[in-house]
Amino acid sequence: MITFKQYFEEDRDYKDEYKKFQSSKKSKKYRAELNKYNREKGTYGNGDGKDASHKGRKIVGMEDQSINRGRAEKSRLVGSKRAKSEEIKVPIEVGDVVKGGKFKNKKITVKKIGKNEKGDITINDRPLMKYRIIPQEENYG
Repeated sequence: MITFKQYFEEDRDYKDEYKKFQSSKKSKKYRAELNKYNREKGTYGNGDGKDASHKGRKIVGMEDQSINRGRAEKSRLVGSKRAKSEEIKVPIEVGDVVKGGKFKNKKITVKKIGKNEKGDITINDRPLMKYRIIPQEENYG
């Protein structure tokens, strides 16, 4: 069985990510904890520009809200991409028989499985798409 993982990057939808993150139970609980801390310290809603400093999901004291909220994280940098993976499983092993040639009707034994410079799966140094996999009944019959 050949397993081929392909990684690709796509543009991020920041608005959707933010909405999804802020609506989770974990985020709501954390936000409530920060607000509670601000109320206890007397800075909640008084316009002094101070916030409960939260570094690494821990409250460590009071800090200017512009510094506290503007701290850059790698995941929030503009232009960052999220890598997604795609896995392809092909039921072929060395020694199996596949069909190839112009009309994909000539039986060919798999001697070598690899990848070319573009990252495509190859059988006997030819791209996988140049072959047709024989159903199991036909292969052993």
